[in-house]
Amino acid sequence: VGDSIVLTGYGDGTLLQWDLSTARMNKVLKSEKWIENIEVNPTDGLAVAGTGDGSILTWNVFTNSGAVDLLYRDSASFVTALAFAPSAKVLAACFRKNDGSSEVGVFDYVTGNLLHTVAHGVFDKSSNPFVDDTRLVIYADGSFRLLDIVSKKTLATFENKK
Repeated sequence: VGDSIVLTGYGDGTLLQWDLSTARMNKVLKSEKWIENIEVNPTDGLAVAGTGDGSILTWNVFTNSGAVDLLYRDSASFVTALAFAPSAKVLAACFRKNDGSSEVGVFDYVTGNLLHTVAHGVFDKSSNPFVDDTRLVIYADGSFRLLDIVSKKTLATFENKK
């Protein structure tokens, strides 16, 4: 969050806010949800947390309140990764389904509306899948795909041939 604050989340629903300049913990926020991962929206400073029960929550890390809003919930999965598009108006979430399959959901961050889903899709939480605000790269069914989230079409497929 900004250049001086770091967030850490834990399986017991705890979200800690740390000040980098002092290496001290500023705040403890608590949720009843198991926190799988956290992304911070660079435009509004709200943290978005993916949980073990398939929820995507928004957190106000500048107050001492818990989760302030439920953006989305898929009760048959848990959220394994989150990423914002460069404008921060679009959010991608990777879901691991209870049956072992996966799915990528693309959301309008402002309204919470689900814009597009890709069955069997995944992306790594260590890298942002967005190329720009309308295109992202995911891995699905054995190949990488460049997707247009507006037209909901695959623009290119990159086969994984070793």
